[in-house]
Amino acid sequence: MAIRIFDLVEKFAGYGFNKSHSAAYALVAYHTAWLKVHYPAEFMAAVISAEMHNTDKVVTFVDECHTMGLNVLPPEVNNCGYRFIANEEGHVVYGLGAIKGLGEGPIEAIVQARDEGVVFENLFDFCRRVDMKRMNRRSMEALVKAGALDQLGPNKHFNDRSSLLASLPDAMKAAEQASEDEAAGMGDLFGGPAADDAIVADVVWKTLRPWNDENRLNGEKDTLGLFLTGHPIDQFEKEISHFVSSRFNRLTPTEKGHVATVAGLVVQLRITRSKRSGERMAFMTLDDKTGRVEVSVFGRVFAEFADVIEKDELLVIRGAVRPDDYTGGFSIMADEILTMAEARERFARRLRLRVQTSEELPQWLRQHITPYQGGTCPVLLEIEHPDAMAEITLGEGWRVRPEQSLLNTLWDVLSPEQARIDY
Repeated sequence: MAIRIFDLVEKFAGYGFNKSHSAAYALVAYHTAWLKVHYPAEFMAAVISAEMHNTDKVVTFVDECHTMGLNVLPPEVNNCGYRFIANEEGHVVYGLGAIKGLGEGPIEAIVQARDEGVVFENLFDFCRRVDMKRMNRRSMEALVKAGALDQLGPNKHFNDRSSLLASLPDAMKAAEQASEDEAAGMGDLFGGPAADDAIVADVVWKTLRPWNDENRLNGEKDTLGLFLTGHPIDQFEKEISHFVSSRFNRLTPTEKGHVATVAGLVVQLRITRSKRSGERMAFMTLDDKTGRVEVSVFGRVFAEFADVIEKDELLVIRGAVRPDDYTGGFSIMADEILTMAEARERFARRLRLRVQTSEELPQWLRQHITPYQGGTCPVLLEIEHPDAMAEITLGEGWRVRPEQSLLNTLWDVLSPEQARIDY
C-alpha cells in the first residue's frame, strides 16, 4: 500500500503544484484578468512588449487585440518608442522595437532627436535631425514599409509609402550635406538652422502612384510579421462574391454536412502524415476577415492540390461543412482547392478592357497580353472613338490566364474600372 501511495504522489509531482504555489498562481491570474478587463489597451501593450522579439507570439497577441475590439495602429516615429504603448484614444500603438531590420541604435537616435525638439514635420526634417550615422538605408526602408513614417509624407497617409521610399535617397543626401556643412563650420550668416532649412527647401517630393494593397501589405508582413492596415482579401472582395457560397461568419448550423465554397487567407498551416496510412495531410486555418475556419485536407485531395497549399496564400476551397466539437464552430473537409487565378479562370466570362483607338493599340496589346496567353479567359475590347464605341472579342489565340500580375500590369496604365474581370 505504501508503495502504491508513493507512486501516486510521484506521478502527481510531475505536473501538480502544492497549495501555496497554486494560490500564488490564482492571485496572479486574478490580477491579470482584472487589468485585462479594466485597462485592456494598456494590458495588451505590456503583454506584447514582453514578447516583442518573438514574431509568432506578437501575431497571436495582435489577433487577441482584434478579438477584444482593440485597434492596433502602425508604429509612428512622432509618438512611440521602443515598446508598444496605449494612446489616449485607447488604441494599441506598435513599438519600434518590433520592426524587423531596425535595431536599438536607430531607435535611440529617433527618440533622442524627437525629445530634443518638436515633432518631425516631414521626411526631410526627420533625416536632418536624426543622427544618420546611427541609421542606414535598410533601417529607413524598414520604417517606411512598416508605416512608421506615414505621418511624414506629403498626404500623411499610408498611400505615401511609395513616395517616401522614392524620396529617401534625396532626403538622406540632404541630411548628409547639412551635417558636413555643420562639421566644416559653414552656416547661415544669422544662424545654423536657416541653412539647414534652405537645404531641405531645395529637396522636392518624388510623387509616385501609391502601392497597391498587395505591395503595401507585403511590406508590413516583411517588417512587422503581419498585415496591419488591411487584409489581403480586401482587394478581391467584389470578385469572390461571384463564386463563394458563404463568408465564414454566415456558416450556420443548417449547413452541417453541406458543401460550401469559401475563400480565405491561410494564416496557419500544419502538414503531417497519417499514423495509420502514412499519407500526407494538411490542417489549415483560413481567415476571410469575417472569421476563421479550420480546413482539413486528406489523401487524394492533398496529393492533387499540395502544390498550392502554402501559408499566406489566398485560396478558394470547396468542401463539406462539419460541426467542430472542439471550437464549438465549424470546420471544412476540402474536396477541391483553387488559387485566385484558377478560380478566375473557371468562373470568369471575360477580361474586359476599355481602350482608346490608336495606331499603337495592336502593339500595346501584344506587349501586355502576349505573356499571359494560353488560358481560357476571353478578352473583350471596348474601343472608344470620338464619334463611336465598339466592342470586339479577340480570337481564341488571345485567351489569357487571368493572373493577378496581368491585372497589376494593366492597372499601371488603365484604371481598375477600365481593366476588369466580368463574371
